Amino acid sequence: MTEEHQKLSPGLPYSALNLPNNIRLAADTLRQDSILNDAFGTEQIEYWAKTRELEWLAYESDAVENSSDQTSLWEFQRYFESV
Repeated sequence: MTEEHQKLSPGLPYSALNLPNNIRLAADTLRQDSILNDAFGTEQIEYWAKTRELEWLAYESDAVENSSDQTSLWEFQRYFESV
Protein backbone atom coordinates (compact mmCIF):
# COMPACT_ATOMS: atom_id res chain seq x y z
CA MET A 1 0.00 0.00 0.00
CA THR A 2 1.37 3.37 -0.93
CA GLU A 3 1.66 6.28 1.48
CA GLU A 4 -1.16 8.00 -0.41
CA HIS A 5 -3.44 5.00 0.13
CA GLN A 6 -2.47 4.89 3.80
CA LYS A 7 -3.67 8.49 4.20
CA LEU A 8 -6.98 7.61 2.54
CA SER A 9 -7.53 4.50 4.65
CA PRO A 10 -5.77 4.94 8.01
CA GLY A 11 -7.42 1.87 9.54
CA LEU A 12 -5.84 -0.53 7.07
CA PRO A 13 -2.53 -2.27 7.72
CA TYR A 14 0.36 -0.72 5.79
CA SER A 15 1.20 -4.00 4.10
CA ALA A 16 -1.36 -5.90 2.05
CA LEU A 17 0.32 -9.05 3.34
CA ASN A 18 -1.29 -8.34 6.71
CA LEU A 19 -4.83 -8.29 5.35
CA PRO A 20 -7.06 -11.18 6.48
CA ASN A 21 -7.68 -13.76 3.77
CA ASN A 22 -11.17 -14.85 4.86
CA ILE A 23 -14.22 -13.43 6.58
CA ARG A 24 -13.57 -15.18 9.90
CA LEU A 25 -10.11 -13.60 10.19
CA ALA A 26 -11.49 -10.24 9.03
CA ALA A 27 -14.15 -10.36 11.77
CA ASP A 28 -11.49 -11.11 14.39
CA THR A 29 -9.35 -8.26 13.08
CA LEU A 30 -12.33 -5.91 13.15
CA ARG A 31 -13.04 -6.79 16.78
CA GLN A 32 -9.46 -5.86 17.68
CA ASP A 33 -9.49 -2.49 15.88
CA SER A 34 -9.69 0.13 18.63
CA ILE A 35 -10.29 3.01 16.19
CA LEU A 36 -13.38 1.38 14.68
CA ASN A 37 -14.63 0.22 18.08
CA ASP A 38 -14.35 3.78 19.36
CA ALA A 39 -16.00 5.22 16.25
CA PHE A 40 -18.91 2.80 15.91
CA GLY A 41 -19.14 1.27 19.36
CA THR A 42 -18.23 -2.22 20.46
CA GLU A 43 -21.84 -3.40 20.24
CA GLN A 44 -22.12 -2.43 16.55
CA ILE A 45 -18.74 -3.95 15.71
CA GLU A 46 -19.66 -7.19 17.48
CA TYR A 47 -22.99 -7.31 15.63
CA TRP A 48 -21.30 -6.88 12.24
CA ALA A 49 -18.54 -9.39 13.04
CA LYS A 50 -21.08 -11.98 14.20
CA THR A 51 -23.21 -11.60 11.06
CA ARG A 52 -20.12 -12.11 8.88
CA GLU A 53 -19.14 -15.21 10.87
CA LEU A 54 -22.64 -16.61 10.32
CA GLU A 55 -22.28 -15.89 6.61
CA TRP A 56 -18.96 -17.75 6.57
CA LEU A 57 -20.52 -20.72 8.37
CA ALA A 58 -23.38 -20.80 5.84
CA TYR A 59 -20.86 -20.81 2.99
CA GLU A 60 -18.74 -23.53 4.60
CA SER A 61 -21.73 -25.77 5.29
CA ASP A 62 -23.68 -25.18 2.04
CA ALA A 63 -21.13 -24.48 -0.67
CA VAL A 64 -19.64 -27.13 -2.86
CA GLU A 65 -15.84 -27.17 -2.82
CA ASN A 66 -14.69 -24.27 -4.96
CA SER A 67 -10.94 -23.93 -5.20
CA SER A 68 -10.93 -21.65 -8.23
CA ASP A 69 -11.09 -17.88 -8.41
CA GLN A 70 -14.45 -18.12 -10.14
CA THR A 71 -17.73 -17.30 -8.42
CA SER A 72 -19.28 -20.45 -6.98
CA LEU A 73 -22.87 -21.48 -7.64
CA TRP A 74 -23.59 -20.86 -3.93
CA GLU A 75 -22.34 -17.27 -4.18
CA PHE A 76 -24.27 -16.65 -7.38
CA GLN A 77 -27.52 -17.99 -5.92
CA ARG A 78 -27.05 -16.16 -2.62
CA TYR A 79 -26.06 -12.75 -3.90
CA PHE A 80 -27.27 -12.33 -7.49
CA GLU A 81 -30.66 -10.98 -6.46
CA SER A 82 -28.95 -8.47 -4.15
CA VAL A 83 -27.20 -6.80 -7.04
